[in-house]
Order: sequence, then C-alpha cells, then structure tokens
Amino acid sequence: MHSSLKRDKGKLLLLERGLITQGKVNKAFYQILSPAGWEVVYEFNANNPNRNQPEKYVGSSQGPEKYYKGLENGSAIPVIYDPCNPKLNCEVRCFLNNPVFRHTFNKAGKLYLL
Repeated sequence: MHSSLKRDKGKLLLLERGLITQGKVNKAFYQILSPAGWEVVYEFNANNPNRNQPEKYVGSSQGPEKYYKGLENGSAIPVIYDPCNPKLNCEVRCFLNNPVFRHTFNKAGKLYLL
C-alpha cells in the first residue's frame, strides 16, 4: 500500500476509535519544511494500557497558520489518541480541513465534542 494511503487509513482509524482529551501546547512555530507551514508540539495525559496508570505523552502535528499561529505555551488544544497505544495521537483540528476526515469524524459522533 502506498505510504500516504496507509498513513491516511491510520488517521481515519484514529478518528473513529480514538479518545479525545485536552492537550497543552509546548510550542507552536513556523516550520519551513512543513507542507502546511506551521507545527505544534504538545503534551497530554492518558492511561498507559500496559501499566494501567496515567502517563504523560508528547506529540506534534502540522497544520495551517490559522490553527497554530498565536498559540502560546500552555494553550489548550484538542488531542485525539488511541487508547490501546497513546503514542499514536494527533491534534484534532488539523484534520478538519480534509472533507473525508471531517465526514469520518462526524460519522463517528465526535465532531460535537470539539
């Protein structure tokens, strides 16, 4: 399977079965090598399925300027993660520009959570 198709399928699965939590921005910045232009690095707490206790996880997402410009350290952002493997996570809003992802997210009944 082509790598971008495989990556998109993984994103759709994450949007369908993932849990939403509030993340905290560590930094948001313009990334010259990012296709979308901006990147955000965040952290969030989730239950570690192997230890059955809360643990801190870190993630990053790329997105358009309108989502990430002006975010400061400590700003709250919605993060979705796989409850079986919280290392698989993403910042939610970056997907909502894609109509397929938005439809899947809405179909999974999670759009209202934002």
